[in-house]
Amino acid sequence: MSAGGHSFGTFLLAFVCLPLIILGGILLKRSIWPRRRGTEPQCGGCGYLLIGLLSQRCPECGVELSPTNIVHGRRDRRVALAILGLVLLLIGLGGPAMMLSDQVGKIQWYHFKPAFLVMRDLRSGSGAVADGAMEELNRRDADGDLSSGNQQIVIAMALAQQATSALTPLATDSIQFLERKFADCQLSDAQQALFVSNASSLR
Repeated sequence: MSAGGHSFGTFLLAFVCLPLIILGGILLKRSIWPRRRGTEPQCGGCGYLLIGLLSQRCPECGVELSPTNIVHGRRDRRVALAILGLVLLLIGLGGPAMMLSDQVGKIQWYHFKPAFLVMRDLRSGSGAVADGAMEELNRRDADGDLSSGNQQIVIAMALAQQATSALTPLATDSIQFLERKFADCQLSDAQQALFVSNASSLR
């Protein structure tokens, strides 16, 4: 995210979204769980009014009544206020959700794909999938994250691709891979000779 985008995001969270979230939460709390008013005894489980009740069990929910589960006073819940609080809360949460979604969308998830799956993609019949796999393998190899076994597999496939003389994205990435291995002296004598021969043919 650019500096301007970061500043706007900070402003959005601090001065718009956060107050809406706080206000929405307060309204929800006061509308759904308001303070009890009055002294009428009620069942703490279901809210049944216990005035004049002689039984020690709530006739509504069946719970055994005791001083610990009898509450006093009514809660006057306000639906309209709860709806307003919920709307403000959702609007306030919308800003951070959009910012998070934008950041998640920028993550290169293919970088976290297991190597054996990327190798499988390299053998895919789809040119676009194979191109993406070769590009990713080039990146991992440059970072030192590609095993020697997979390197040899890629070298063999890259030499075969190089020999086709087809100017495709996969061939370009394959040649880049081989050039790096050649420069680092990581090709066998036979592989070096084949690489040079293929390169001469391409030229």
